Order: sequence, then structure tokens, then C-alpha cells
Amino acid sequence: SLPKSLMPPEICGLLVLMGNSDAKTRIEKGLAPALLKRLCKRSGGKTSHTELLTSSLPFRPAQLMCAVVTVERIRKESWDKESLDILLQAAAMDMHDHKPRVKAPLKYVRDSLRPASHHPFIDLFLEGDGKAYGYQVFLPSTALRLQVELQDITHNDGVCLSPHYTSFRPFAELCAAAANMVLAAGFGQDPKGEIVKSFGVLADRFQEISKGPREAWPVDPQGLHRLVYAFATIGAKEEQAFAKQRKATLECFAKIILQCDVSEASGWDGQVLAILATAYKVSKVFNQKLFKKLSSAAEKLVSTTTKEQV
Repeated sequence: SLPKSLMPPEICGLLVLMGNSDAKTRIEKGLAPALLKRLCKRSGGKTSHTELLTSSLPFRPAQLMCAVVTVERIRKESWDKESLDILLQAAAMDMHDHKPRVKAPLKYVRDSLRPASHHPFIDLFLEGDGKAYGYQVFLPSTALRLQVELQDITHNDGVCLSPHYTSFRPFAELCAAAANMVLAAGFGQDPKGEIVKSFGVLADRFQEISKGPREAWPVDPQGLHRLVYAFATIGAKEEQAFAKQRKATLECFAKIILQCDVSEASGWDGQVLAILATAYKVSKVFNQKLFKKLSSAAEKLVSTTTKEQV
């Protein structure tokens, strides 16, 4: 049994520590679920997501979600669904400003979306328990955060998409995680299509950027390939209207990539090249100049790697 004297930050610390463990580390079966249940159901009652946010400081819900998924990946556990749902609610709330607590940085929003698309959290979405609330607000809250970021883009001349702005990569990672989450949970979890609408606004903004000076184009390969992946994923099962907008946006990305220094020295690796080629192929956007450039870059990368091995 767990010591009654354990405080919420200590419980969070233990969970995060377990999440940083690997398969070789021995963790008692049932310990992580017991810790999460204690955190979310203290004193025999149910902890509200607001209380969880406050009491878990300095830890973020995203860190706890990542820990849960890591433990589950190492060994299948039996989790209390109500506790998982409370954690989802806390993560959704953490995406936005709630005085005195300010909204989580983009990297934490990203890190809550990534584990949400895996077991055991994805089960809450797929099972659709009417008594649960977290899975019902998680995607709408994500859509709202995307819209907040897009408003900041509009008001600040596209800072999140600037090549010099440090939020470009985490913003792109957030978009990729959101697209993957919608695909994993199903479009039914976003009944009003708010996330797709947000991608529509982002598509318009990128088309504007591609018409502007090259100095304003984002060039980070890690950010670019994730945005391409996001558009390829989010439009896979959507209506024809967005499919046309998606194709136009992917052409804009191609225009930007064609002007990039696609070399290993600039951060372009085999994984990035492969994901880009696959995304364009799946999306049926066949830009021959782009494919030729990606192919040439891949050949140079393989040649360089082979020489280094020799």
C-alpha cells in the first residue's frame, strides 16, 4: 500500500520518474495506476481537474500523461478510467489561461496530444463512455488552442511561422500531433470540425507567406516536414472543399522546400526526406521538381554515410 503521507507533487515526481524508466527497470505491477488513482481520488473522494492542476505543480498534466503511456508500453496495466479522464480534463484546461495559472507552453500542449493518441487514453475516445467528460473536451480544447495561436499569428505578422521565431518547430509539432490525434480518435470527436477549420486558416496564412519574400519563409526541416505531414493526415478523410485547400497548401510547402538547402549540414536527414516523399505521394500531390530534389538529397546522404562507414 502507498504511504498516506505522500503529497501530490511527490506522487507526480514518482510517476514522471517511472515514465523516464526503460524496460530493464523493475517497476512493481500496479504501482503506477495506484499512484495515479491516489492523485486523482484523494481522501476517498474525486479530485477535480482544477484541483489536480493546482496541486500537481510544478508538474504539468502532459508530463503525467507521457509517464502513463510509457509505463503502459513497457507492461500492460489496469488503469482507473475515471482517473485517466480527470487527467485528460486537466490537460485540456492547461492548454488555456486560467488565473492565476497561465496556459501551458506549446511543447506541453504537444506532449499531451501525443500520449492521448495511445493506450490507455485513446481507449476513452474509442469507447465513448457517456459518463466521462475529459475525452469530450480534449479535442475541442485543442482546436481552441490552435485558434489562439493562429490569432497570434494574425496579430503579430506571422511570428509562429517566422524562420527566426523559436515557436515555429513546437507549433509545427503541435499541428502534427493534433492531426494524428484526430485520425486516431476519429473525426466524430471533433463534431464541429474546429480543428479542420483551424487548419484552413493556417493554410490561408501559408499561402500568403509563400507569395512573400523568401527571407520570411520558414526553413527548419523539422518544422516543415511535420506541417506537411499534418496537412497530409488531416485532409485524408475530409470533405472535398478542404481537400482542394490542402492540395494548394502542399504546393506552397513544395515551393518553399525547393528553395531550401536540403543538405545534412542544414539538418535534413533521411527520416525527414522519407516522410516528405510519403506525405506528398499519399496526398496525390505529384510535384516532380520536389521529388527530384528529395531523391537527389537522399542519394547524397546515402553516399556520405557509406563513405564514412568505409
